[in-house]
Amino acid sequence: MKGEKQKKTHAYVASEWHTEYEYITTPGRMIRSPRYKYTHFLEGNGEELYDMKKDPGERINLAKNPKYTAILAEHRALLDDYITRTGDDYRSLKVNADARCREHTPGYPHHRGPSVRELIKKR
Repeated sequence: MKGEKQKKTHAYVASEWHTEYEYITTPGRMIRSPRYKYTHFLEGNGEELYDMKKDPGERINLAKNPKYTAILAEHRALLDDYITRTGDDYRSLKVNADARCREHTPGYPHHRGPSVRELIKKR
């Protein structure tokens, strides 16, 4: 705060996925370590892993790349640790995806259907 360098105190940051307007399509959790971002979605047991140093735009999902098996396992363990330590009920949540939001393969890069905002306006 006074120009002094701060010590690093956390190995990762965790985040929960909530869609806009309280319209939840699929529960998700994210773990961000210093270099990697790991996201898990309950829908289809989906996973994404990005190297934030090499790919800050999150264009290349490394989750299925065999070269990143150990890093993926490490981030899965971090997520499991977070869920256990915080009492997060994530694994017991239900997927509630409107079929109109799933006219494509799950995942932001594949989105082709209406946005959640458009669906809410039509209610």
